Amino acid sequence: MIGVLTAIATGFLGWFTGRRKAKAETLAKEIFNVDKAVEIWRELALDLKKELKDVSEKCDRLTLEITELRKENKQLKHQLSTLTAEIKKH
Repeated sequence: MIGVLTAIATGFLGWFTGRRKAKAETLAKEIFNVDKAVEIWRELALDLKKELKDVSEKCDRLTLEITELRKENKQLKHQLSTLTAEIKKH
């Protein structure tokens, strides 16, 4: 009878200790996974920041080019108007 009780008590203690260890291991894995997820998001954020900077610079260059083209277009329209008026005089 004492042998059976000892076996049951040992089994219970082993189960209880194993359960705590399993919980601790699960928590450690969850923390590791969260750290990896944070690292991935950080890398994505840095990539997006660089891409946003590149797109912003390209937008600035295109805005400047549009301004210059509009100015050139206005000058060409003026020249066309002047030449048209000269042709009509002759």
